[in-house]
Amino acid sequence: MKILCNSFSSWAASLKAVTKPKNKENSSQHMAAAKHRHLLCDACIVIFRGRKYPLGPGTRVTEHLGSVEQLHEGIKIGCAICDRLARHLASRLVRLQNIEQFRSTYDLDDYDRPGKIKFVMYWGAQNNEVYQLATNLNQLCRQINSGFDSAATVQVIQGWLRNCLDGHQQCYQRWKNAQEFQLPTRLVDTGPSGSKECRVVRTDSGSISGAYLTLSHRWGQSPFLQLNSHTIGNLTTGIPIAELPATFRDTVSIAHQLGIRYLWIDSLCIQQDSKEDWIRESPTMSHVYGFATINIVAGHAHGPEGGLFSTREFPYFGYFTVRSAWDSRWESNADYLLWDKVALEDDFEFAPLTQRGWVFQERLMAPRMLQFGKEQVYWRCSKLFASETWPQGALSREGKSLRFGTDLDDLDGDDAMEVQPLGELGDSCTEALSRGPIAKWERLVSEYSRTELTLPEDKLVALSGVAKLFQQTLKDRYLAGLWWSSLPRLLCWRRDIKKEQEPRVRPKYRAPSWSWASVDGPITFTTTNMEPPSMTNPLRIEYLITGVDGKIDPLDSDEMAQVKGGAITVRARLHPFKLLPKKYSCERLEVSVNGTEGTTITLGTLIIDAILDHELHDLQLWIMPALAGVQKEIGDNCGQIEGLVLQRRSGTRTENDTYERIGYFHAAADYEDQSTDTFGFYLQEHREDVQSGTRTVTHIHHKVELRSWVGPCQTVTIV
Repeated sequence: MKILCNSFSSWAASLKAVTKPKNKENSSQHMAAAKHRHLLCDACIVIFRGRKYPLGPGTRVTEHLGSVEQLHEGIKIGCAICDRLARHLASRLVRLQNIEQFRSTYDLDDYDRPGKIKFVMYWGAQNNEVYQLATNLNQLCRQINSGFDSAATVQVIQGWLRNCLDGHQQCYQRWKNAQEFQLPTRLVDTGPSGSKECRVVRTDSGSISGAYLTLSHRWGQSPFLQLNSHTIGNLTTGIPIAELPATFRDTVSIAHQLGIRYLWIDSLCIQQDSKEDWIRESPTMSHVYGFATINIVAGHAHGPEGGLFSTREFPYFGYFTVRSAWDSRWESNADYLLWDKVALEDDFEFAPLTQRGWVFQERLMAPRMLQFGKEQVYWRCSKLFASETWPQGALSREGKSLRFGTDLDDLDGDDAMEVQPLGELGDSCTEALSRGPIAKWERLVSEYSRTELTLPEDKLVALSGVAKLFQQTLKDRYLAGLWWSSLPRLLCWRRDIKKEQEPRVRPKYRAPSWSWASVDGPITFTTTNMEPPSMTNPLRIEYLITGVDGKIDPLDSDEMAQVKGGAITVRARLHPFKLLPKKYSCERLEVSVNGTEGTTITLGTLIIDAILDHELHDLQLWIMPALAGVQKEIGDNCGQIEGLVLQRRSGTRTENDTYERIGYFHAAADYEDQSTDTFGFYLQEHREDVQSGTRTVTHIHHKVELRSWVGPCQTVTIV
C-alpha cells in the first residue's frame, strides 16, 4: 500500500526552522583547536624537532621508544602519543605490567597530503601498527565538551540532516522519491515530543503517515522486550517509554529531538514467535531501511540495555596539534593536526555491532546513518562521512578506508560494467576486474563473509535486500549468491586463508556446495588473486565453462532468500585428480592427474572449502578449470587458471554426472617449461598428532603437466 506522506514536507520545514549555528562559532572552534597543544615527552617531541629524517631522507623508519619503562614515563607526564600507544595495547588486551621487552618505531611520511605517521609497537614476538595522520591545520575540528545526549550533540546531528537534504543533490533526490513510499507493516508510534508512552501500530489502515527512523542494535544474550503472541496486546495498547530497554529509550529521545514520531525496531515490529510473519517481513528489509530517514546504529552496545549514550571523558578531542620545528631550510614548519586513524576505525568500522551479519545490510541500505560509537557520534550519507570532532567531513577525504562498505547509489554509474552473457567455450571476454557492479558485489560478499549470524540459516536472507538492489541494475538471474551472467568468475570464490587458515566444519545445508553461502568464515574471490594488468602486459579473462542451466529451490516465494536446494549444469572439461600414497618421506605426497604422476614445484594453490569426512588422499577428485587469466601468451600458454575441485556425488554414474564442490584451485603457468602447458599448485595439509595433541601445517607442492586444458567437454551438474 502506497501512502502519501502529507506530513513529510511539514516535518522537513520544521527541521529547517531549527536555529542554525552562528558563523563565528566555526572560527572560534578553529582557534580553539589551533591552541590545543598536548604535552609530548622528549622521545615524541623529537619527531617534530631537529632533522626530520635523523638517518637521512632515504631511511624513514626511526627508533622511537626503547623500553616499556620509557612508555610508562611518557604516560606519567601526560604525553599524548604515549597515551594513545598504551590505549592501543589495552584494546588488544595487553597489560603493560606483563610486557618485559618493548620498543616502537615511527615512519614519518608527508610527501603526500595528508602526511602520515605510522607507529609500530613490538612486544615479545608480537607487533601492532598504530596509524596517525598528520595534516596542516586547515580543516575545522571541534572539541567535545559534553555528553552524547547534550543539546550541542543534537545540534550537530540536526545540522548534518539539514545540510544533507539542502546541499546534496543525490541525497535530496532520494529523499524526494521517499515522499511517496510503502511504509513497513508495523511502526512504533512514540507520540509527539514529550510523550511518556509508545505503542506498536499497523500502517495498513492508511491513517499513519510521516517520516520514520530505523534502529540497528545487537540483541545480546539477556531477555528483553519483544513483540510476540504474549506481548502484542500490551504493545499495541501502549506501554511507558520508561519501560523500554535503554537503547530503545535513547532512540526515542533522538527521534523526538529531530521531530520524528515513528520508529522501526526489528524486535518490536516483527512478531518473533510467528514463522509466517518472519517469512512475510524479512524480504522487505530493503524497503524498510531504504525508505527510512535515518538509520540509528547502536555501535558500541552489546545488548538492548547498553544504550546509545556511553560515558566519555570531556573535553574530548580525538586529535591534538603540534608545531613542527625542523631545522632544514627545505622543510616548511607549520601547525600539524594529529588524529588517530586506527582508533576511529575501531570505533566506527569495528564496533561490536558491525560484526553482525544483519547489520551489514542495514548499514548499506539506509540513505543516512547515524552511528553512536564509544567515543563520538558518526554521520554517513552518500556524500559525507563526518564525526563530532570533524563535523564538516574531513575524514571522508583523508581516511578513505573509514568509509564503510560500498556506495550502492552508483551501481549503474560511469564505471558500471556491461554484463556479458556466457559465450561459447573458449570465447574470451575482457572485464574491468576492479570496476562495475560485479566487482562491487565481490567486495561486498567478502566483507559480509567476515560477519557473524546468530542463526546460520540466515546467510542468504540477511543479504537479500542488497541483492535486490543489484538485480535492478544487472537485470540478471540470482542463484544463491551468484549472478548467472558472471557464473565462471563468481564460482571461483575461495576461503580467505590470510584471514583464517584452517577450514571450518561445513554447516547444516543452507546453500548448494558451489555457493559461497554454503560455508562459514571469510571468503574472497579469484579476481583478487590475479596479477594486476598493465598497459604493456594486459590481462584478459577467458571463461572456460559455459552455463547450460541453473536453478534453485527457495524455501518460500522469495528466490533471493533461504533455499533448500539448487543445481547448476555447465559444459566443462574435467581432469581426474588423486593424491597418491606417500613416498620418500612423511611430508611428501605425489599427485596423479589424468593418470600421470607429477613432481613437486611451488606454483598456485589448492584450498579445501570445509573439513572433509575422509582423508583427502583417499578420495577420487576432479579439477574443473573455470577461468583463465591471460597475461603473457607463449604459444597456447595461459598465465593463470582457476577453478573448482569436485567430488562425484555417490550413486551417480549417468552421462550427466552430478558432483559436489569441495574446494578451489589456482594454477600458474610454468614459463621455464614452454614445451607444454604446465601448471602447478600446492596443497596446505593439516596434520594432528593424537598422542601429543600437537597440530602442524605442511605445505605439499605439486606440479601438473597438461598439454592442453581444452580436452573433451562434458555436461556437468554440480549441487
